[in-house]
Amino acid sequence: MSTQPDTKFHRVYPDNHVDDQEPEVIDCTGYDDALKASAKHHIVIANKTFRGAPRENCIDMVRGGDAIIGPNDYTQAKPGVSTLTIKGGFDGLLLRGAFGTLEWGQYSNYDRWFKLPKSRRLNFEPTATGTVIVWHGEMPKHVPAGVKVKRINPLIVWAYFFFRSIQQTISPPK
Repeated sequence: MSTQPDTKFHRVYPDNHVDDQEPEVIDCTGYDDALKASAKHHIVIANKTFRGAPRENCIDMVRGGDAIIGPNDYTQAKPGVSTLTIKGGFDGLLLRGAFGTLEWGQYSNYDRWFKLPKSRRLNFEPTATGTVIVWHGEMPKHVPAGVKVKRINPLIVWAYFFFRSIQQTISPPK
């Protein structure tokens, strides 16, 4: 598997088929996101131990789909950081093991707020544990006992996405 260096990310996945299951300790400190996948399909990320404090997330995926995440160890990452952010109409995610906090359907700089597709097909292994915060995404159909799901009020989501879109227009990301 090839990866390209980036100052914002520990690893950016350049290939469409990602099989990243080698055990690894990842120091997240100093990165926006430790692992980043944009518009990638057929992704497996497992056996990682995340340490430190990323500015945003341990794993960030936008667009794309058909991913399996976990089991991974997020217990050494900074408390209060979203361990996973999956957004931009991501289509198909299976979570295995303890996953911390997932922000499902969060705002994406790649889409305008009024055209943003919903993230969909979120599934869990029966032993999965964690918290899912649903922004602009479909509610999961089958939720195991160890998973807590919170839905953000759609009016709040609309307002947040609208103002983020204006912010992006005024000062686009670098």
